[in-house]
Amino acid sequence: MDYGFEPVTSHDGTSAHFRAFFHSAGDVPPHWHNHLELVFVLCGEARITVDGAPCSLAERDLVIIDAGAIHNSVRMSDETALCGVHLDLDFFEAQGLPGFSQRRYQCRSWIHAKHFDEQVVEPMRALIGRMILSRGHPSERLLQQCLAGLLALHIYNTVQWEPREEGKDPKRSGGRERVMRIMHALRAENATLSLEDFASSEGMTVSHLSRLFKHRVGIGFRDYVQSLRLDRAAQTLRSTRQAIADVATDSGFQNGSLFYAKFKERFGCGPREYRNRAIGVDAGDTEDTLKTLKHSLTSIAENMDLYLGPIVGVPTQGGGVRIAAPHGDGLKGR
Repeated sequence: MDYGFEPVTSHDGTSAHFRAFFHSAGDVPPHWHNHLELVFVLCGEARITVDGAPCSLAERDLVIIDAGAIHNSVRMSDETALCGVHLDLDFFEAQGLPGFSQRRYQCRSWIHAKHFDEQVVEPMRALIGRMILSRGHPSERLLQQCLAGLLALHIYNTVQWEPREEGKDPKRSGGRERVMRIMHALRAENATLSLEDFASSEGMTVSHLSRLFKHRVGIGFRDYVQSLRLDRAAQTLRSTRQAIADVATDSGFQNGSLFYAKFKERFGCGPREYRNRAIGVDAGDTEDTLKTLKHSLTSIAENMDLYLGPIVGVPTQGGGVRIAAPHGDGLKGR
């Protein structure tokens, strides 16, 4: 994955108004998109940084990430697996949730009381789990769409929010736009531009831009560029048989020992072992792990029926309802 803007697409590559995801290998680099994102930890531990604010997540912890927020996740244990979903705010607003795209949620389940987890967070876990288990089955695409709508409705009705005010704060908005431009440029230029180059083009001092970048992304400029190069090296290792020494040089590391040390620090193993894992040397272990994770996800999804009542319950108050009679005109009831 490139660092920067990430368009949310369906499995056939087309744009989508929702996407459920599951991953257990590697870290997710800093990026942003125009969708609301929900993430929960199925097992293990993770650290997620949102607009420069880090938070540690344990098993079953859930976080809502607002659209446009720069965020990344890092596994804190080998068994870590994350589940989540992206929701297109504009789409669901047009479907009948007025103002959905103008809200900021930033929900963090672990800071709330137990009843919040039971009434608000647990239904989200169950709906997400069922959506993920439907992936790869074309016949269940309609079910996924229905579940995505229920999830959006549940968030809209139950999760506390505050109005978006980013447009009223030019300084805050401008800082975010600057960082996004830099991330785009680094991706396009293969991470060859320096912090000094960007400071000059943005009309800022190096120290000011350095502080702004770290505040927004959660890591310093040099660490970000290094991680970008390491991710590209990992992609090359997965997709080619290029010599590891050449991969290191092409990724911007002139010192082979430094490349090895940083790569192991980033991915938990050396480049050669990483390549062997990627081509399936440990396929048996991976399959066993996926079966265990699927079992855990299934147990969460099976609770979904417990929460459908409150989400789709019949309203006790409301306006007039026009009911169509079998013959003749509709009858208006109240």
